[in-house]
Amino acid sequence: MDRIEIERLWHVSNTLPIHGIIRLNGIPYGVTLERDDLEILPGTYHGRVYASPRFRRDVIRLEDANGRTNIEIHPGNSIEDTRGCILIGMKRSGHRILHSRQALDRLIKALETPRNIIVTVR
Repeated sequence: MDRIEIERLWHVSNTLPIHGIIRLNGIPYGVTLERDDLEILPGTYHGRVYASPRFRRDVIRLEDANGRTNIEIHPGNSIEDTRGCILIGMKRSGHRILHSRQALDRLIKALETPRNIIVTVR
């Protein structure tokens, strides 16, 4: 079973994004960005690769995220690109992240168990 860990690194204020790093089985795979006002609570969730009709691509969907639905790890570059999901990118540029599609594709390709993922948010 694959394990994805999202470690939040810093959070400056309520108007700025939450920055983090994402690891797969202990290996860094990119950076993350979340909205402060809709952040996912720290915890452990079941995830799976899911064909998102909204993005027309595979994303990682978190199941039972503390009563919230449709929570995904998906591409995007700024907090304007999310309604409460986790964005993934290859690197940061100020309060944005870059190369998000490549980062997500790389992460999904590396999964050994795409339908059975443990996602821990710290």
